[in-house]
Amino acid sequence: MIAGVPPQPGFTAPKLMWLKAHEPLVFAKINKILLPKDFITLWLTGCHVTDTSDAAGTLWLDQGKREWSSLLCDASDVDLNWLPPLLNGFDKAGEVTSLASTALGVPKGIPVFAGGGRCRCWCYFNWCDNTRAVFHIARNVWSASDC
Repeated sequence: MIAGVPPQPGFTAPKLMWLKAHEPLVFAKINKILLPKDFITLWLTGCHVTDTSDAAGTLWLDQGKREWSSLLCDASDVDLNWLPPLLNGFDKAGEVTSLASTALGVPKGIPVFAGGGRCRCWCYFNWCDNTRAVFHIARNVWSASDC
């Protein structure tokens, strides 16, 4: 099993396969694929990146090699060039740009990190400080009832 997980309809690959079958004109316009938090990172930094934990939820990640799988991408007609470079969650994705700085009223140049999937982040917070407060925050922020 290349992806390390069984296919599930909530993963990105099956959603894009549905889009291709039912909305081919929309599918034909794709030139980049981003997960929600990665879209925010792009807006903040101008950098098109993701982390390996969220990438695992696409069904295109070869988890053993920690890289995008051309075989899995080909199976769902996804161009590898559409996918962002892979980072670890603790890797710096970029810095807040002038545009984002002005829009948000925060200083330009603040580092933005790749982050991670909700279960991975919840586990990290729980490991760092096993208190009710952290658990409560994690559940509210990530709705991680399934973690």
